[in-house]
Amino acid sequence: MMPFPRAVQENNMAQFERFIISTGRSGSTLLSNMVAENRRVLVLSEFMAGLEAISLPQGEVDGAEFASFLWHDDGLSYMLRLRSDAPMEMLSAGRSGGPVSPRTGGTPSLLRTAFPAMAPDDPEGLFFAAVEFAKRQKRRRTGVHLRALFEWLCERLGRDAWVERSGFGIRMFPWIREAFPSAQFLHLHRDGPEVALSMQNHPWFGIGIPFDFNPPEMADLVAAICNPSTAPDDYIMRLRRHPQPADLYGRHWSNMLCRAYRHLVKVPPERYSEMRFEDLGRDARTALADLAAFFQLPDDPGWIDRAAAMVEREVPSRLSLLSNEERLRLEAACLPGKILVGRADPSLLEVSLERIRSAYEQAHATML
Repeated sequence: MMPFPRAVQENNMAQFERFIISTGRSGSTLLSNMVAENRRVLVLSEFMAGLEAISLPQGEVDGAEFASFLWHDDGLSYMLRLRSDAPMEMLSAGRSGGPVSPRTGGTPSLLRTAFPAMAPDDPEGLFFAAVEFAKRQKRRRTGVHLRALFEWLCERLGRDAWVERSGFGIRMFPWIREAFPSAQFLHLHRDGPEVALSMQNHPWFGIGIPFDFNPPEMADLVAAICNPSTAPDDYIMRLRRHPQPADLYGRHWSNMLCRAYRHLVKVPPERYSEMRFEDLGRDARTALADLAAFFQLPDDPGWIDRAAAMVEREVPSRLSLLSNEERLRLEAACLPGKILVGRADPSLLEVSLERIRSAYEQAHATML
């Protein structure tokens, strides 16, 4: 395959727009690590999540304002970090005396995952260079700023194409699609009950998803920010020690898919594809070859073999740890989402109609 041109022009950057989206806890970290085995592809890991892209303006901003977005820090993650409960996806917790977010006083989110993944030897150097590049840009839409930055990162790091992957990307999908109207989207999904049980045990999701149904009180948040503690009565630690029932996370999984599919159905078929996480375990080479063809990735001989070797043995299901009642509630909560991604089809009307047709045939035969 011929290498992609590197011209950073607004009228031809659309061919570089590739996103892996998921609900989180669906294997997207593994998949992005596998794609990163292609040495001609720059994987932007948790970049959109690090920006909290859903809160970015879609309108025009100047370079200085766009650069300020790169300093964003996720407040919930920072509260967890203060309690030594950071998610394992964070490649760096930041160093003492390093760059800090003006909002939280903690390390910017992009310096905890995205930039350490791209430049493990000097993430801060690359981050500061990116900030300076962003400051020099003219006034334009946020999505165009991001495309220019991603292309600059490709040039800087000697890559021919980029793929962005954020674990919670499907929540941001409506914003991403509007900002990148010509993008290609690969939707990675995993069986809902397994996702729900993984969310239940994950630091960020374990708290963030209950907040999705019951927002916290301001007084509790202020106290958690002003007086961080690992004591049992600390507000955040209390939430972590008393996880919500699994079916709540199943409801969230279904809700995310239902919300996203209102927008996913508008994406032209040639720019949307799906992958099951389970297929990575069953036949990683075929799954990666399909991904490479869909995204039209530049070739790097041997990368699929190297990536396939990263797949570990199949992880045992956690459903067996639930009581029968808990499992039934979880399955019911996940049913809407499973229908949307083709993992369930509970409709038995066709079966019933076929039996009615057969019954008429038998009745007529009996009457003859």
